[in-house]
Amino acid sequence: MNSVWKKKGTFLINILLLFFLLKSTIDIFSIIDYSHKLKETGEVAIWLLILTLACTPLSTVFGFKKTRSYRKIFGIYAFLFSAVHVITFISKYDWNIPVSIKTTFSEFYLILGCIAFLLMAPLFFTSTRKLVKKMKRQWKLIHKSVYAVAVFTLFHVLFVSDEINPHAIKYSVIFGILFVPRIPAVKRFFINRRLIKKAIGKTSEKNRTVKGVPFYLILVVGFVTVFHIAATLEHTEAKAEKQYQYDKNNGIFAMLATPSEMPTVNHKNTQKYCNDGCHWTYLPGLLPERSWKSIMNGLDDHFGEKVQLEPEIRQDIQTYLTTYSADYTKSRTSIKILNSIKGNTPIRVSEIPYIIKKHDDIKPSVYNRKSIKHLSNCLACHPKASLNGSFDEDEVTIPE
Repeated sequence: MNSVWKKKGTFLINILLLFFLLKSTIDIFSIIDYSHKLKETGEVAIWLLILTLACTPLSTVFGFKKTRSYRKIFGIYAFLFSAVHVITFISKYDWNIPVSIKTTFSEFYLILGCIAFLLMAPLFFTSTRKLVKKMKRQWKLIHKSVYAVAVFTLFHVLFVSDEINPHAIKYSVIFGILFVPRIPAVKRFFINRRLIKKAIGKTSEKNRTVKGVPFYLILVVGFVTVFHIAATLEHTEAKAEKQYQYDKNNGIFAMLATPSEMPTVNHKNTQKYCNDGCHWTYLPGLLPERSWKSIMNGLDDHFGEKVQLEPEIRQDIQTYLTTYSADYTKSRTSIKILNSIKGNTPIRVSEIPYIIKKHDDIKPSVYNRKSIKHLSNCLACHPKASLNGSFDEDEVTIPE
């Protein structure tokens, strides 16, 4: 009977985790907010790693030997969700692997996460029964690296932010609790305690039947945890789909970017002083932070003209432009712009390699039309850009 329930439980766990894994993978191609998706896949992977590490302590402390049979399932899916986490990170940079690698090595927490993922790979690829029998002692040594995975994962979360990370504290406590029963002296204490109880006849039939509990315990706790996280993050991501987001620093409402759209300009001073008839109000996501700083610091010679602004207004506009610059928006177009300019600091939209390449099939004579005049006059052919931040090719209308 227990064998039947074990098979049913294993099958159910596999089906539910596989469904959630496929959903997370498909979602990569329609991400609204990369930060939320990275958080979702990362947290699910960590909780599955926690469940993997929890199986041995449950067996050691409570004698739930059957929990060990679920370690493999949780371990495999912990790696697979970590892989989705990594793929999501790469997709954030428009599938540009060199840029993704360069970005990884520029941040300490990303390096730690990368090491944790690379350490998990051998565990995943040596999880088959055939290799377990073939490798024997070497297999056990390799799979002890799961402890290193936990440590690097913990520090990966810890260094994501410069501030105290409540998630890191939570995971530190959980990992600490799970590591204590693995200390040899503690492990011997619990094993001897169970042996003594059994020897003096205090293990009743009721206690023995408790051995069937681990399956339900792992199943209920595991999936309540995983789906609680998923539901919470789904709710957060749904909120991110709203049209506006409040910025605490300067009270700005800016339209959130979808994968192909940029935040539009809804800042009072920027609209007032950067739309004086000389040009349209450029979206902050068209240039990186350093470019906007260069432009705002050079207003005495702003493309041949002197622009005079009160210091407070100039600083307010600069803060807005840099806050929603290409470095910080989630727009795919902004990311492509960053990838194309590399370390350069363009001060004209028409100098950006990505934009030049996107328009290389347009004849130069088109720009001579009075209705267009120049490549930088985006609104001439992208009339919806200022309304929804979209530069979609399907919405292009080239005027006569």
